[in-house]
Amino acid sequence: MKRKRGFSLVETIVAVALLGVGISACVACMGSATRASARAEEYTAVQLLAREKLAELELASPQEGQETGDFGEERPGYYWRTTTAPTDTPDLHQVRLEIVWGDPEHPRTAEFVTMMRGD
Repeated sequence: MKRKRGFSLVETIVAVALLGVGISACVACMGSATRASARAEEYTAVQLLAREKLAELELASPQEGQETGDFGEERPGYYWRTTTAPTDTPDLHQVRLEIVWGDPEHPRTAEFVTMMRGD
């Protein structure tokens, strides 16, 4: 007598379950990658805005104290705050730039600190 070859019902159910788990994992990875990409885009924008603002401050010669503002219509929802303080070295100031963006109740921030020559 010849035996029939093929898959049993149990083997088929296990194969379908494994396929479902694999597809679910792929979908979760794609969602995670999308969120990571969006976050990387935000941080890139923040770094470019920080470079722009620090260049403006350097051209205007930093003045001691605090200033706040936004980045205008080009970047709605992004705000900056600077704190400039003297250092022990004459004609050198510490400039602290904080950029704030995101949900007003839970804002995200990035802080940049550098030294600049004053007048």
